[in-house]
Amino acid sequence: MKTMFSLLTELTSSPTLSRAFGAFARSPISRPLIRAMVRMYDIDVSEAAAPLRTYRSVHDFFTRTLHPQARPIDGDPLAVVSPVDGVVCACGGAGPITVKGQTYALSSLLGTTHHDFEGGGFVVIYLSPADYHRIHAPLDAHVTGYRHISGTVYPVHDRSLREMRYVLQRNRRVVTHFARGAHRFALVKVGAMNVGAIPYTVHGTHPPTHVSKGEDLAYFTFGSTVVLLWSRGAIDVDPSCVDGARVRMGMRIGTLRDRLSTVS
Repeated sequence: MKTMFSLLTELTSSPTLSRAFGAFARSPISRPLIRAMVRMYDIDVSEAAAPLRTYRSVHDFFTRTLHPQARPIDGDPLAVVSPVDGVVCACGGAGPITVKGQTYALSSLLGTTHHDFEGGGFVVIYLSPADYHRIHAPLDAHVTGYRHISGTVYPVHDRSLREMRYVLQRNRRVVTHFARGAHRFALVKVGAMNVGAIPYTVHGTHPPTHVSKGEDLAYFTFGSTVVLLWSRGAIDVDPSCVDGARVRMGMRIGTLRDRLSTVS
């Protein structure tokens, strides 16, 4: 039996409402809300690459870039870094992808049958509206493929992940596949309520052919979630990567095995 929360979420998370919010957020008439949102979410605007007064809409502000020094990238060649700012919902070095008591099938999350990640590891990171919303490359790697998956627009905060069934595989997603040495990685960008498209930064609909660690890859238009997957034995998870930990883009979340020290 569905809870009242689930029923209300179903009613208010329609693609039509999401598109309407997106149109408003991109319009100059939304500009007066920027300062209110800064106060509401206690956003540090000193990190932004541009002065607050120059943002023309809520969308422009939420997809802002930061000063390069605001997010230093771990310089260890073997360090795998967080692709986003946010809170870790789940992290595992091996085994099934279990988030808030629900286990996700790889094929459902990735939108296709995929054996590369069986027995591998994962980290799930939630971005709130207060967070920086650019998505960066977690390591140096070749891009081997990508996939846009249509879906719903349910919220992806803690309560929704607990009470709604399989939100991460039901919402719209953009998946980027990477290769480094013999191992494979996938970055699943999960859209949510009020998140429309999830564009790649440079090409819009598709990623570059190679990424460098910390490179600006894509962005969300509001709060959402990313899932980073890796193949068996590719990464040793950092002890700091635990449920509830706050991470920032560029922070180490894992370490590559020695044989992956070069991109091939």
